[in-house]
Amino acid sequence: MSVRRRRAAAVVLTVLLGITVASAEGCTATPGPQATTPASALTVQLNQFRDNYSTHIIEIQFSNPGPDTITVVRAALRTASFDGTIGWSSSADGTAIPPGQTKSLPAQLPSATCPPGSSESTVDYLLAGSDHVYSETVTDPFGVLARNNSELCLERGASEVASLELLPTLDPGPGKGLATMTITVKPRGGTGSMTIESIGETTLLAADPGSPWPHGVVIHGTDKNSTLSLRIRPARCDPHAVAEDKVGTLMPLHVTVNGLAGTIKVAAGNALRGTIYDFVTKSCGDG
Repeated sequence: MSVRRRRAAAVVLTVLLGITVASAEGCTATPGPQATTPASALTVQLNQFRDNYSTHIIEIQFSNPGPDTITVVRAALRTASFDGTIGWSSSADGTAIPPGQTKSLPAQLPSATCPPGSSESTVDYLLAGSDHVYSETVTDPFGVLARNNSELCLERGASEVASLELLPTLDPGPGKGLATMTITVKPRGGTGSMTIESIGETTLLAADPGSPWPHGVVIHGTDKNSTLSLRIRPARCDPHAVAEDKVGTLMPLHVTVNGLAGTIKVAAGNALRGTIYDFVTKSCGDG
């Protein structure tokens, strides 16, 4: 991270946590709160709920191994994988974490740093009734930051080549339990290219064996607008398929963008999501 970016991040963190620190060249500044460890230290790790995959909202999870309830009122994650700081703030009362419990605090990821820097991350936080900044090294056992960074960087590269969107409607299929979903491809006019190597099935939607989904599709930024048709059928018909769905309407596209390979997800909008749920429910009922 450059000196300029480190200074910018420090300013953002100071404002986010609501701390005033006086500083000026040639003047004596009053020292601000120092990063220390509370008597009953909290431990911090990162996670992400599956229904937040498409929105890139993560969870800063505080666990309290001590004997006393600790209340967090502000928290900010610092990482070289994303621009600026990733902040969470609560109501005036904060979030109380009783002994032996873990609380998840949601935080929206900002723009990704491409390529990412160091994997080390730190959470700075304020507790109720204190103006000290407490700092803890955060663990990321599920690779939340790396996964989201990779997805967002790949999405950025893909979006510079073409816009990919799902039409809000389904076309009826040639038989019961079949329908056609359409992805629109609108090139941006740039010099890059992207190859859709394959399109993955989801927990709700599978390909019709008689009509394989498109693969090996090369898209150039200078191409004309086009569409990709996906003949779909329900992937499962158990009673919990729709009721417990989290990612069934996120279509995973396995792509290569200017030499970088990975998976991007094209999300169904609200209208299409509801239509897909109705389609799966009716198809399974008819079956």
